[in-house]
Amino acid sequence: MAIRGIENIPFVDVMDVEVLSPDTIKIIVYEKALAGYIEFMDNYLYFDKDGTVVESSEEVLPFVPKIEGLKVDKLSLYQRLSVENEEVLEILLAVSKMMKKYELQPDDIHLRKNGMEIVLTFANVRINLGNGANMDEKAARIKTLLPDLEDMAGVLHMEEYTNESTNISFIKDT
Repeated sequence: MAIRGIENIPFVDVMDVEVLSPDTIKIIVYEKALAGYIEFMDNYLYFDKDGTVVESSEEVLPFVPKIEGLKVDKLSLYQRLSVENEEVLEILLAVSKMMKKYELQPDDIHLRKNGMEIVLTFANVRINLGNGANMDEKAARIKTLLPDLEDMAGVLHMEEYTNESTNISFIKDT
């Protein structure tokens, strides 16, 4: 079996090719995971874990978080997002990667204060992550907390959360 990376095909991440017999091959194609989407001119532009725009659609795809607050300079299909602040895009992509790692599916990811503050929304719970520092620890903790917050509405403050300082507060909506 050979695993090949694929370039210049927007949806394809890698392919497995296996020769089963002299006249039979088996090809498995793995699509790139979508990191999020942004609204642009009545369309939804979906991008992958590298920030490359891979699809433009008039429909919202399920299980892909909406990204709000990302200041985009230029959008081109099959090109990396051109943003006002590259550091903000890198933070966003890192947050998206952590969400996938911990199998968390936010409804949206909101960037505030010029992208230096991240807020995740899961149904009626908003999670303030702060600037994205200690993302791995925060994502792991979110995974354990979300089931307890399922029927609640409010804001979970994790801006200062680390493994050493476990300050978390939840403020219910009134």
